[in-house]
Amino acid sequence: MPIFTLEVRAHLDGVASVTAGADYDWMLWFTCTNCGEKTDNALVFHESDKVEQVRGAVVNLQVKCKFCERVNDASIVTHKASPHTYTSAYAPDWHPFCEFEARGMQPAAWEMMPGLAIVGESGVKFDESVLESTGSTYEFFGYDEKAKASVSITEWEYRITSARSRK
Repeated sequence: MPIFTLEVRAHLDGVASVTAGADYDWMLWFTCTNCGEKTDNALVFHESDKVEQVRGAVVNLQVKCKFCERVNDASIVTHKASPHTYTSAYAPDWHPFCEFEARGMQPAAWEMMPGLAIVGESGVKFDESVLESTGSTYEFFGYDEKAKASVSITEWEYRITSARSRK
């Protein structure tokens, strides 16, 4: 199955890492690769969602195209080395944030949802943080009580790179 990579980049000031946990709401629009129809609404799914298929395979999302009626599916690929994390070591360069394995459709756009875990350089966690949209990018501003300094994430943007096949 083809694998699509969601890459992000941002400027981090006083922020050590941004992570999407296992319970993060992944909200994406998809395009059917059979007919080119884009989903009317964004589809929300999680790593914990399990949909069993006919031959025993398990995926995180299964959806039927409204135009051609083909059944398509997608799964979140988790890497134990860096599970959906962007750190200050990567900033401000592009870095893989999440991978999606898809059959019959491809991710077209990502809608950022609340729930990303932001950790300051002092170790302080900003659990209920929301990156606010500024049009084409997102940003976050906060204050690290432990470090007595302001923290920020600016120019957070994403792209979905071309597919590669699983070997």
